[in-house]
Amino acid sequence: AAIEKKKKSNTLRMTITVPIIIFISISIVVVAAVGAYLSYQSTIDCLKETMTATAGIAAEDVTNKLSRVSGLISEIAGNSIAYNPESTIEEKEAFVAKKVDAYGLVGGYILDAAGKDIQTGEDYSTSDYFSANKAGQTFISPPFVDEKSGELVMTISSPIWENGEKDTTVIGAFCMKMPQALINAVIENINVSENGSAYIIDKTG
Repeated sequence: AAIEKKKKSNTLRMTITVPIIIFISISIVVVAAVGAYLSYQSTIDCLKETMTATAGIAAEDVTNKLSRVSGLISEIAGNSIAYNPESTIEEKEAFVAKKVDAYGLVGGYILDAAGKDIQTGEDYSTSDYFSANKAGQTFISPPFVDEKSGELVMTISSPIWENGEKDTTVIGAFCMKMPQALINAVIENINVSENGSAYIIDKTG
């Protein structure tokens, strides 16, 4: 009878203990899973916030660089050699070459009122940038591979105004090819993570 009573006691103890152990184990797993998820979500939120802030700073830096270059091109286009009808083609070519060397650009050229290169006669009248220049706007092109240098470049052009007076008549355009590397330098300094990277996209995505 004593043995039978002991067996029943052990069975009762197991009946109570096993569910408790299972419940505790499940609880531990659930708590660990919830904790891991919350930690992961917190990391993701923090990463998103950091990346958004970094992208904003980089975008502002690139915008400032392009604004400075645009201002520079507009200033150069306002030089008397560019708009003076008495300036010879040779003088204008020498002026362009001097600016290319001074600012580390890939190349440059001047277009006449019809959109033709004053040196080669090549027609750029249907290009996006000349259309923008004819409308009195400075233009920055998406990056493209320059045929002569093989470098990735961006064309930045500005209208040449009659007598150098803005908002009068556009008599041509001053165009310069800027190395994409000048913009890439901003991106290369961004450290997203060990396995991450940053890049710039144009307006078409």
